[in-house]
Amino acid sequence: MMLARALRRAHRDDRGVSMAELLVAASVTVIILATLAGFFVAAIKGSASNAGADTNIRQATNAINAMSRYLRAATTRDVPSSLVPDSAIVKATPTDLTFYAYINLIEDPDIAKRTAERPVLARYFVDPTSRQLVQQLSACGADANGYYSCPSVTSTTRLGGPIASPTSDDVPLFTYQGAGGKKDQLAIGDDGQLSATQRTAVRFVTVNLELGSATAGAGSNAHLQNMVGLLNLGRAGATP
Repeated sequence: MMLARALRRAHRDDRGVSMAELLVAASVTVIILATLAGFFVAAIKGSASNAGADTNIRQATNAINAMSRYLRAATTRDVPSSLVPDSAIVKATPTDLTFYAYINLIEDPDIAKRTAERPVLARYFVDPTSRQLVQQLSACGADANGYYSCPSVTSTTRLGGPIASPTSDDVPLFTYQGAGGKKDQLAIGDDGQLSATQRTAVRFVTVNLELGSATAGAGSNAHLQNMVGLLNLGRAGATP
């Protein structure tokens, strides 16, 4: 190498290093430093990407678990004006799901401190501005005759995001199935939601959650799917 030869000559005499040799040595040094810097930048970016993906997976897992907990408890609601109860599903669109569920709202090791199960109106939807997945709960209260109503939202929680819907495989956040499971897909109507008749037929809700970016298929997105049976509504003949 020219740099090595120049250094050896410098030890043999006092003529020093020529300008050409100095420029070559400087150029080689710059190339080596640039290569090392590239490796460091790539390592930092890779570490940041892995950290982001891990965070997205954790958020997506927590969100799926939260929704599944309430969906498994989805239940029809008795009303005083009819012998036929209201459907468990109040609203069902690709990105907005509202339903009644009977669930214990207070968890405590002391059984005496737990409340009896009572209805709650649960809503899961994608905020159109932030693309965050939002959970809204409305605790229902009983009147003198034991019929429940859910007048207002009592808690709002952002479960994570941004959310991509449709996902990278072109599937919306929520899809709905009847008693036949995957073979019994309920089609969204022209108005963007299930009809009242279809809502009474829902026995499964599939959550297709892609979290991390509103852009489907982004590198660090977490993509999870869970088909949840509405256990209180019966699953006769279901073949998921």
